[in-house]
Amino acid sequence: MRNLALVILVVAACGGGSGGGSVFGTGPITDEQADEICTADCQHDIDCGSGNDLASCVAGCKEDVVGWARADAVDAVFDCQLALECNASDDACLGLVDPLAIHEEWEAACRTDLAPCAETPGELDGFCEVSPSPADDEIGFVRFIAPPIVEEMIDCLPLPACDARLDCLQSVFASHNIDF
Repeated sequence: MRNLALVILVVAACGGGSGGGSVFGTGPITDEQADEICTADCQHDIDCGSGNDLASCVAGCKEDVVGWARADAVDAVFDCQLALECNASDDACLGLVDPLAIHEEWEAACRTDLAPCAETPGELDGFCEVSPSPADDEIGFVRFIAPPIVEEMIDCLPLPACDARLDCLQSVFASHNIDF
């Protein structure tokens, strides 16, 4: 669940969810899409006095989201942040990203198939939950993951043993550079 914190840091550090209406779609954000979004967001951050170097900011931003994050989610969050005044809280921007049906499918399967693997039922909340929580910004992180990757995650859940399920999930995260 460290990834939501990473997304929050990326969004905050680079400047500014599904918001619906994105021209990018729900697939994994491409290098070109991220370049456009991150450049605008980093420039806004610099204009607000961050002191960041544009090239470094854009490179770091792209490294954190390309290939796994939903393009529409990144676009919506960053668009929201671009509309904010300098130093305004951007907490509400992350709440704009709604889970898709595939995310809800993940949550149901995750809670069922990983329940035997958890020490306590609450342990699954941060990992399985797809709806954002104002009380815990790590809850609901999965909604930022592009649908094809969520499908890969779901494919791990029917494996026969907990260790195999968790190893499979770690493999999916590693192959897409997701620091979950």
